Amino acid sequence: EYTAEIMFESFNVPRLYIMVQALLALVASWTMEGREKVMTGCVIDSGDGVTHVIPVADGYPICSAIKHIPIAGRDITGFIQQLLRERETGVPVEQSLETARHIKERYSYVCPDIAKEF
Repeated sequence: EYTAEIMFESFNVPRLYIMVQALLALVASWTMEGREKVMTGCVIDSGDGVTHVIPVADGYPICSAIKHIPIAGRDITGFIQQLLRERETGVPVEQSLETARHIKERYSYVCPDIAKEF
């Protein structure tokens, strides 16, 4: 309600639609060729500090089944930093965070089909 008030009064927006981020992720998947436009799926939202798993059925999140996992991007960066220290790669301590972040962003990916990976 407060967000809508700010948007209308401060920024003079003509319309506003507020939606759950998981539903927006499902809508974003519609742009892929050959996909049926459905609003049912499982959205995995991994941020810097936490990962959420949100099941969605017919456009509605199943709130009782939402799970959060306290592992996210920051943990992956820390793990890569630890590996760099253990292997004594010669990376200066003051640059280890930036180097680990660069490695994570450049070489990490999400596997679309785990069966094909193995």
